Amino acid sequence: MQTRRERRFSLQEDEIMKGFLGSIAILLVILAAVGYYRGWFTVDVNQNQVQQDEKVLKENAQKLTDKLNDKLNKMSDKTKDAVTK
Repeated sequence: MQTRRERRFSLQEDEIMKGFLGSIAILLVILAAVGYYRGWFTVDVNQNQVQQDEKVLKENAQKLTDKLNDKLNKMSDKTKDAVTK
């Protein structure tokens, strides 16, 4: 079991570590921002890949829509049959 003094030091150490890690995180963000500004890092977008992904996404969305419409039509037909009986 920890004494009050040990707990107090433990809390102080926790606060010091949080401050240290926070400072490191801030420095990394600043470094990344400066590096991006200076051209050290570039963001390159592959337009061909984007267009291919868009095409696949549209095809999959159309297939899903068609499948759902088929299910809804079948359910609608079953409901109509049940009502007419």
